[in-house]
Amino acid sequence: MSDPRGAQGRLHPLVGVLAIAAAAVLTGATSLLAISEWAAADAAGRDEHG
Repeated sequence: MSDPRGAQGRLHPLVGVLAIAAAAVLTGATSLLAISEWAAADAAGRDEHG
């Protein structure tokens, strides 16, 4: 059964958040906005490609 609640307020493991932030910075992200955009684009790519 899937979780019917939205993603707002969902908790994420600190290690995962830091890994995503580090990967974004290594690819050129220089602000929190750029990191969040990079993470969103990466998540969209994973959804499309499995």
